[in-house]
Amino acid sequence: MLAGMDFLIPLLVFLHLLCWALLLGLSIGYIRKREVPKGVMHSAIGALVTGLLIVGAIEMGTDRDIDHLKIGLKLAVAAVVTVLAVLAERKRDGHKWLGPIAGLTVVNVALAVFM
Repeated sequence: MLAGMDFLIPLLVFLHLLCWALLLGLSIGYIRKREVPKGVMHSAIGALVTGLLIVGAIEMGTDRDIDHLKIGLKLAVAAVVTVLAVLAERKRDGHKWLGPIAGLTVVNVALAVFM
């Protein structure tokens, strides 16, 4: 049986990746429809919050080193994506933000993989 952090961190990573995947799929899928789907804002907030929880859990529960530059860049991109997602859901012409949301989502995933 897995101990606390041995279960929590992979669970948070799983949820984090699901949020990013949902955000990318929704934003790409609705670009041509010129409407903002429900869930864009929630998946962006979910990705941001789970990312923060992952870093906190690693800092508290393990002795692994964290690349703070990488985390800072990912946090900045995630914050911009979240702001754009909130604007997209609240503005009448919010669909124009779906392209930048999709692009920055890909940038955030690329930072995670290649940095």
